[in-house]
Amino acid sequence: DLHQEALLIPKIALLEDDEVFTVTDSLATKIKLTVGLKDAKFAEIREGAEPGDLIVIAGHRSMKDSTKVKIITE
Repeated sequence: DLHQEALLIPKIALLEDDEVFTVTDSLATKIKLTVGLKDAKFAEIREGAEPGDLIVIAGHRSMKDSTKVKIITE
């Protein structure tokens, strides 16, 4: 299947039950996503996140909700 203009996130960002941490005002908040197709690297997001949302992809496995974070860009 091919979904045009799908919102994709790195698959590594997904926690159990298709949850991720998003960052707003330096606070990480856990949210539930509706996930569509997945491949080895990416997951399609159908609901729960929008383009431009900051998704945590490192250190999130041990993170708790409302954790203060510092954004590091590569």
